[in-house]
Amino acid sequence: MTLYVPLVPAARLCRKENISLTPLENRSKVVDLASARLLGVAGLQPGFLQRRGVFMSFLPRSNNDYYAGSHMSAWFLLAAGAFTLVLGGIHFFLPDGGAGLVAPIDLSTRRDMVVAMFASLGAIQIAHGLAEMLISLRYRALTPLMLSLVLLERGLMAFDVWLGKGARSGSHPPEHFASLVVVALSVWFLGLSLRRRRRSGLSR
Repeated sequence: MTLYVPLVPAARLCRKENISLTPLENRSKVVDLASARLLGVAGLQPGFLQRRGVFMSFLPRSNNDYYAGSHMSAWFLLAAGAFTLVLGGIHFFLPDGGAGLVAPIDLSTRRDMVVAMFASLGAIQIAHGLAEMLISLRYRALTPLMLSLVLLERGLMAFDVWLGKGARSGSHPPEHFASLVVVALSVWFLGLSLRRRRRSGLSR
């Protein structure tokens, strides 16, 4: 629920409460005071603001206006989050976690342990994917940071499966190849997210 405070009543409220409109925190205080009075006129309970405050603590206001990088980087982050979410769903919800159906892993021995490990990986991927999508849509100022984390995650994964411990198995499911692609794209879009775009008269 968005409450708009007219300038004249806000100025009167400032004089009555002895509040300056200059500092940003004081502006928020004026809005809170005016909102409380408007809610009282509307017949809403004071607890409404408290519940709204709890919600705002859980999901703060968007900071998209503070993001100066390329919008393409944010959309790539959204696609990467959706990709991670799908992988997490496969690893968590499929009966074999995708170990036998997608990845050519022999499940004749220690099947329960392998499936449990895939499910744990899927749980992490689901949470990570949701965070990437949320940042892309609502908190774009954090796009460079999240792209850096995606690059770190996929970079370490690619190193492990192609040059590290995972390379000894000789098995390379599709996700191993996808990690190489994601690493290359993450480097590109991270660079774009760090470049300040030219501001136009229209907000995008």
